[in-house]
Amino acid sequence: MTTRRILALLTLAAAGLSGCFDDLRPNVLNLRIDGPAGEPVDLLLTKNFLAGINEQGVTEVTVLSSDTVRMRLPVDTAMNIAVEQRFFMQAVPVGADSLPVSLRIDIDGRGRFNQSGNLLADPPFRWVFMFNAPTTLVIELI
Repeated sequence: MTTRRILALLTLAAAGLSGCFDDLRPNVLNLRIDGPAGEPVDLLLTKNFLAGINEQGVTEVTVLSSDTVRMRLPVDTAMNIAVEQRFFMQAVPVGADSLPVSLRIDIDGRGRFNQSGNLLADPPFRWVFMFNAPTTLVIELI
């Protein structure tokens, strides 16, 4: 083989492997909730919880400690999740059975959740993220 061919093959191999060494661990979670301006929403936010999938295929979450905050729409906040590599949230409208919202969750700039609809008091909206661990869309708070 000529030197030129060897260099070309090495360049192609390096280009193909460049993404293999990227650090994909999560660092920053951005939460955005849009809706009627000034409407209150109760948020339970935590990185300290246990979670697993039960026999029925439901993700069960046990919160060990959390922040429960009342915020007014729109909500736009960021959380550092680099150490815990996990996040759980529950959102409930205050003083209404439902509230039209648009909710977006990004992790390190990558969209993980982006939907519009009614935020309900019962059942509340729940979302869980655990790096390299399976979860389901049905989430139960224990």
